[in-house]
Amino acid sequence: MMKKYDAYKDSGVKWIGEIPNHWEAIKISRVHPIIGSGTTPLSSREDYYSEKGLNWLQTGDLNNGLITETSKKITPKAVDECKMKFYPIHSVVIAMYGATIGKVGLLDIETATNQACCIIVPSKRICPKYTFYSFIIAKEELLLSSFGGGQPNISQDIIRKLKVPVPPLSEQQSIASYLDVKTEKIDKMIAKAEKKTEYLDELKQSLITRAVTRGLNPNTPLKDSGVNWIGNIPMHWDIACLRFFLRLINGRAYSQNELLPSGKYKVLRVGNFFTNDSWYYSNMELEPDKYCDKDDLLYAWSASVGPYIWNEAKTIYHYHIWKVQLATSMDKMYSYYLWH
Repeated sequence: MMKKYDAYKDSGVKWIGEIPNHWEAIKISRVHPIIGSGTTPLSSREDYYSEKGLNWLQTGDLNNGLITETSKKITPKAVDECKMKFYPIHSVVIAMYGATIGKVGLLDIETATNQACCIIVPSKRICPKYTFYSFIIAKEELLLSSFGGGQPNISQDIIRKLKVPVPPLSEQQSIASYLDVKTEKIDKMIAKAEKKTEYLDELKQSLITRAVTRGLNPNTPLKDSGVNWIGNIPMHWDIACLRFFLRLINGRAYSQNELLPSGKYKVLRVGNFFTNDSWYYSNMELEPDKYCDKDDLLYAWSASVGPYIWNEAKTIYHYHIWKVQLATSMDKMYSYYLWH
């Protein structure tokens, strides 16, 4: 267990909070002056891609861990004609948009990247592993600063302006080494636990699928639904498009200065569903459909995807979440299990 420091101070950054007195909260661009991205060679050019080619990283390759391989390779011709840049080992990579937005990787290989990757090149002032762990915990803050409609984006500028806690270099290295040991042990424990629970997860999913698609009577006559993933359904059931039975209402996007440490309403973010107990607040009075109330059916569509029944008082919800308004012919809890 790490020792407490003698004295702490306010970092001046909401998401960081207090830091030891001798630490600083500094913009990433000050400690990592070289930050870049990449490009995608034309997919129609077969001579640009080869299974035995050079490394080319995509956001789908990011795993919140060490990057030792890329799923696609490019040819020297693609590198030359598309002016591809290769980034060095120990660079930190952040996904700027798409399904993997906010995911992080630490390069153990030299590689070129696509344009959805932001690359933070190592510098002498900060330990690469420490930067990597900093971005692991900064994901929610980056998502709050994202922009765009159906597909939110994090820009290089947002990443450059992100402030992170920066201790002296020797402490960075100690913290990174400490986290390497601890996270490796935890990862092994998780792997064992996942093996033990895999069967139960499959059993639970099978139970939900069977009840949702076939009902509770095992002797009910069945018919082909005409939909591959559904299979057979009871003879007296129908198949219909969900859009006729519900309305999905997006939450509201917020700028950082609109989010308060305390206030009249909580602001519900995706992380608050699953892993994050840290809340922002707002005093703004919004349109009625921008609030969720106790027992509302919600659906997180970014980062951690899935349905959720809200069990607290009136709350503002973020735009990475849909509030689901159901037709009177649709039962709320049946709909909840349908989306599992």
